[in-house]
Amino acid sequence: MKPTLIVLLALLGASAPDAYADEPLAAPQPRLQRFGTERVRAFGGPDSVNRALHRQGTEKESFFRLHVMERALRPVYAFKERLSTRHGLTLGTDYNALYQGATASLGEDEAAGGVFRLYGHWTALGRGTPTTTEILFRLENRHRLGSAVAPENFGTEIGSLLKTANSFADWGWGITNLQWQQWFEDGRVGFALGQVDLRDWVDTFDLSNWRTALLGAAVTYPVNPLVSPGLGAAWFSYFRKYNTPYVIAGIGDANGKAYEFGFDSFFRQKEYYSFVELGWTPSFDSKNDKNVRLTYWHQDARKEAGKPEGWGLSFSAAWKFQKRWAPFLRGGYAEGGLIASKTALVAGLGLHRRSHDLLGVALGWARPYDTALRDQFTLELFYRLQISQHIGITPDVELILDPSNNPGEDWIAVFSLRTQIAL
Repeated sequence: MKPTLIVLLALLGASAPDAYADEPLAAPQPRLQRFGTERVRAFGGPDSVNRALHRQGTEKESFFRLHVMERALRPVYAFKERLSTRHGLTLGTDYNALYQGATASLGEDEAAGGVFRLYGHWTALGRGTPTTTEILFRLENRHRLGSAVAPENFGTEIGSLLKTANSFADWGWGITNLQWQQWFEDGRVGFALGQVDLRDWVDTFDLSNWRTALLGAAVTYPVNPLVSPGLGAAWFSYFRKYNTPYVIAGIGDANGKAYEFGFDSFFRQKEYYSFVELGWTPSFDSKNDKNVRLTYWHQDARKEAGKPEGWGLSFSAAWKFQKRWAPFLRGGYAEGGLIASKTALVAGLGLHRRSHDLLGVALGWARPYDTALRDQFTLELFYRLQISQHIGITPDVELILDPSNNPGEDWIAVFSLRTQIAL
């Protein structure tokens, strides 16, 4: 492994005293600004536009308050607040950087990437009523940071059956969300139509997102060939406010690309990814923290891409206790050979500390579709630390046992460092 990780850690340590010197505090401090984001409904996966904006407005604490940054951003906060209160438009932006380095590899032994995101939510009709019409957008730039490969492709380099990271790709500018959402019954029933990222809808998992850990190898869709953002639609219904079953269903362009307009592929090739999810939660308000679900997916054969038809089932159970403990169990089965893993199972635990910090551990098992390859086990440990109201870091380590595509190694360790700056 090259010394880049050591350099990054050294830079982080060198910059920390300036932030700490601003005003080190023994106890986490309350957030001063909200700029309308708390009004956005917290729906979708942890990285959906809704959830990202809502989280910025509801989190209360950080270890250090950077008064210089807060004073500099005060006009920006005031502008955002006016947009939200007068026009129902809420904006957010963040930048995410990731470094990964491995102890052994078939090719490259490190990868680094960044993702810039600008996103917004406009309540066009019905503000403050149970029925609303909303428009969402998210513009992204995904790129490498000085490495030969992007983190999303790093698993292939080291011989892992699964990815070591999700979403840190290298396709430049793209639109991952541009959709009309219609809500009924105070948000318990609704649909979305337009440019849709199905990762915001299918089998979402709260502990796997931009802010916390990677958990991509062990947790996120190990047996689900989720398509890239493209034209599509999704629909959901929570039947009651409490003790409620629910259903989520959707369809998307199997050949979609965030960096290309997909009208041609959606209507000409007519090859689709579709899913239906049945679940239960003790209350609509706790749907993100406490749920049990079963998801069925199907993907048409992609003739030009040379991909066969496939289908699969996945199961997920996650439950948050005492606002701190968050155990989970997830598993799945796939047919068709669309992805490398045929069967997978993972269990883990998240421990929430204060408002932001999170300790997580997961142990996963995956069986390759190719029976000639050995089963792979992955153990992952991470800790997310919120340094200030705008900056968070996540050190992470993955231990890959019996990497399926690297038979010469019994184990490989992947060390990662993730940073997020959100405004």
